[in-house]
Amino acid sequence: MVARRRLRAEFRPRCKVQRSACVQQAAYYINLSQRQERNRKMQARCRAAGVFATRFEAVTGDCACDADVSREWNTTLNARFDNAMMTGRIATMTPGERGCAASHVALWRQCVAAAGPLLVMEDDLVMCDHFGVYVQELIATVEAAFPCAADRALLMYLGAFVGPYWRDVQPGFHLTPIKLRTKICVPDSGEVLLLREAAYVWQTCCYVVWPAAASRLLASLPVDAPVDNFLSRLILHGQLRALVCEPMLCMQEAPYEGDIARSGFGTQAVQTPKGRGVKEANSWHTSSFLPQRADESLYH
Repeated sequence: MVARRRLRAEFRPRCKVQRSACVQQAAYYINLSQRQERNRKMQARCRAAGVFATRFEAVTGDCACDADVSREWNTTLNARFDNAMMTGRIATMTPGERGCAASHVALWRQCVAAAGPLLVMEDDLVMCDHFGVYVQELIATVEAAFPCAADRALLMYLGAFVGPYWRDVQPGFHLTPIKLRTKICVPDSGEVLLLREAAYVWQTCCYVVWPAAASRLLASLPVDAPVDNFLSRLILHGQLRALVCEPMLCMQEAPYEGDIARSGFGTQAVQTPKGRGVKEANSWHTSSFLPQRADESLYH
């Protein structure tokens, strides 16, 4: 169990927010070789957002190793948070789910080998202006709050759907959530970025992983559920921590309308999580998204 303590960290950004500033740590986006249009769009979006990112060849479901990714998963836990999910079923993971999970596993190995934080993105991501600078400053905030690298067994989600935050979880968990507040002024809005600790999260379109977290993930293989559900189980059980940026800095171009067929719903229709949370009355949380003002004509 990861030890939890109340943390607050405030700081002033070390640099002005400039479009030309670029993310310094390693960054990858996952892309299938046959999706060249997405690749071209993602390259342009990364340039506009100030991110030096490397294309990572996605693993297909046929090539996913059984030692890394299971073929079936139990829907019971996810059904507690998603009322569209079948309850108590053993579902067969789709090829897309297995390939997606295997791609993330490969990048966790890259993170451990690089011995530094890794920005993981999927190729249908839309980023806000100045995204690169915000990511640098948020990483600096987390590392200042956790100066020992061994304590950084956490994921920082820059765009996600959140079921419950830890403050919403029933008292039996006895956990004190982290809240990290930054003084990065969002241009034209006066927004202040906030990192809040979540208990259950959907989507893996964009997150930062540290080597301590990647090592725990690799030690927990195989991925025995769709990758976002696998991560959330480890988070809920205290093996990892999840910090979610508010407002969101990015989002999928068309959430839950991509190439990956989803299992566990009884049909192959794509469904958006309803997210009851542990409390039945909870509605699922979506952080507001910082608007993208870059010229979309760049992507065509």
